[in-house]
Amino acid sequence: LKPLLFHHVWTQKESLMKATGIGMSYPVEKLTFPLFSDRPTLIDEPIEKKQWQILSFIPKLGYLAALCYDLQISTVNA
Repeated sequence: LKPLLFHHVWTQKESLMKATGIGMSYPVEKLTFPLFSDRPTLIDEPIEKKQWQILSFIPKLGYLAALCYDLQISTVNA
C-alpha cells in the first residue's frame, strides 16, 4: 500500500509542478495533497498565490495519473 500512496501523491505533485511551469525546482514540501479523492481537489499554491484543481484517476489498471488545471477551466474532456 505504501508504494501506491507514494506514487499517487507523486503524480499530483508532478502535475502541479508542470502546470505552474516551475518544474522540478518547485519546493513541493510546502504543499499538502489529498491521499484519496474521487473528485477534483483545490490546492493552494503559495509561490504564485493561486488555486489549482487536481484530479487524480486511474487511466488503466496498474497506472496512476493526475491532472492539474486552472480554476477557470470548467470542462475537461478525456
